[in-house]
Amino acid sequence: MQGRTGRMDAMGSAIANRPRILVLADQFTPSRLGGGPVTSLVNLVAALGDEFAFHVATLDRDLGEPAPYPGLPTDQWLDRGTHRVLYRPAARLWRIATPGDPQAIAPDLVYLNSVFSPATTLPYLLWRRLNRKAAPPAILAPRGGLADAALAIKAWKKRPVLGLMQSLGAYQGLHWQATAAGERDQIVRHAAPPEDVLHLAPNLAASAQVDVLHRQRAAGAPLRIAFLGRIVPMKNLDYALRLLAQAAVSATFDIHGPSEDRAYEAECRRLAETLPPEVRVGWKGPVVPQDVPQTLRDYDLLLSPSRGENYGHVIAEALSVGTPVLISDQTPWRGLAWRGAGFDLPLNAPQAFVEALRHLASEDAEASARRRQAAHAYWQARSGRDDAIAAHRRMFNAVLRLPAR
Repeated sequence: MQGRTGRMDAMGSAIANRPRILVLADQFTPSRLGGGPVTSLVNLVAALGDEFAFHVATLDRDLGEPAPYPGLPTDQWLDRGTHRVLYRPAARLWRIATPGDPQAIAPDLVYLNSVFSPATTLPYLLWRRLNRKAAPPAILAPRGGLADAALAIKAWKKRPVLGLMQSLGAYQGLHWQATAAGERDQIVRHAAPPEDVLHLAPNLAASAQVDVLHRQRAAGAPLRIAFLGRIVPMKNLDYALRLLAQAAVSATFDIHGPSEDRAYEAECRRLAETLPPEVRVGWKGPVVPQDVPQTLRDYDLLLSPSRGENYGHVIAEALSVGTPVLISDQTPWRGLAWRGAGFDLPLNAPQAFVEALRHLASEDAEASARRRQAAHAYWQARSGRDDAIAAHRRMFNAVLRLPAR
């Protein structure tokens, strides 16, 4: 190897002065089912792709799908402009980060995006524990995986895995990325890393230039409500349906997202059938990630009573296009009511959600327009895109031991 300047990549072209970051992620584009972590990575490589040479190694199929993506070559690096992508089956995905792999790129840094992935993080960290001298620095971004609500799902499996990885020393020398102060506390509680390997770098929001008054609601018209997310207990669709049953407002409720739990989906469909006739429910299926903002701006409200979100990209995307939100208080998006952008409420107070739905349904066109403007203004104030980009730059430079820029 020659050092960064003039070093040759796997496809034979020179990489000039850009440190190579190998991103290991179960899902990346064109995934429709991977949720927020895909959006986080897409925004990251778009924002910093001219400073770092991102190589994203990801699964050759979408989350839970038996068949590979149609028409996508596997086991070769594909140039995507700001980054490169390689698609591969799960059994061999993590090996791309090891020197003996035919497609290895000799990365300067490995960036992991899941605590419990059996395709990437778990096998790679065990290999790294046995081959520390050959391994580059690594950063692990839990992406909400250490939140109490996330650990409660399949806790019988997740908590022993954490304990085993700790006892084997798999986290030694590993850097950690927290996207918020709450996630930093979770990392300290469950992995107990030294202070100097903890980095705070918030998720990057996508930039948005939209007409926030594209959607204007006429007085007395049914409230157009969207739910957009994976149909799993964590996202709490059943809670949303129960709220609509109690609120008794005239509304359409469109459910966008992939089903990952057939039994839970069946329960939600049964609840939908019991709703009063003034609430019309539509099952719309998954939305391609790049179409999410366009989809959400056609609604009067995003209803998302999630049990917990590390960031909540769908909330950010709704606000960015001026769609107010009614959400739980288990996300970073707080103080919505006094900003006029919606409501963030405790899940143990369903009547407060019901009253919020009734209030929103009763607003006239002028009040609805003001709320859309307020939602977009709140997003602008909170997105902190430039600060988030700078935080990621500082994190990568610190781990790579490069001068601050």
